[in-house]
Amino acid sequence: MDTRLRKAFKYPEESDEGDDIDEEEQEKLIRELKVKDAARTDLYSKAFVAMTIPVLLYYAPDLIHPGNWLKFVHVLISMESILMSAYIMYFFPLPPPVPDKYRTPWDSIEIDSVGPLAKYLVYLNGMLSMMAFLNSWAATRKTGGDYILQGVIPGFIFILFMIVRIQLRPVDVDGLERLKYHYKGA
Repeated sequence: MDTRLRKAFKYPEESDEGDDIDEEEQEKLIRELKVKDAARTDLYSKAFVAMTIPVLLYYAPDLIHPGNWLKFVHVLISMESILMSAYIMYFFPLPPPVPDKYRTPWDSIEIDSVGPLAKYLVYLNGMLSMMAFLNSWAATRKTGGDYILQGVIPGFIFILFMIVRIQLRPVDVDGLERLKYHYKGA
């Protein structure tokens, strides 16, 4: 026989107070949220940049002993693209918390904040990634080797880092501050 114990329903009393927090607690909570978000963003940025180290080590033997000039150019372009992706991930400012309109990942880069070259560095990296793929495809056709994987990696890292940059946007603290109520005691 199965017996169940039920908790009796308790009607809320007028003296029960909600979990309202005062203005100081709200500000403290918002500050803590900012600090935690900045720490999390920094951690993930460093983790993704560190992820490029094994990938660069994968290309290092072919850079030292390429075998032919086409392979050397391909490895050089691939490594440059991966290094640019890491640079963009770590040093460029993140997109704003809530975009005003639909934006691409590179629209968030302010020319004034990182310099005039920065506006075009993302486009250049995209072109280098495409060149690495096309070069590996040409090398595969010419030599019969299997270089496609080496050509796909820079583009994959570039796209992954652009998506991660969008996901690492800071928390919209301004929106939270607008929602903040101003509790005035009696």
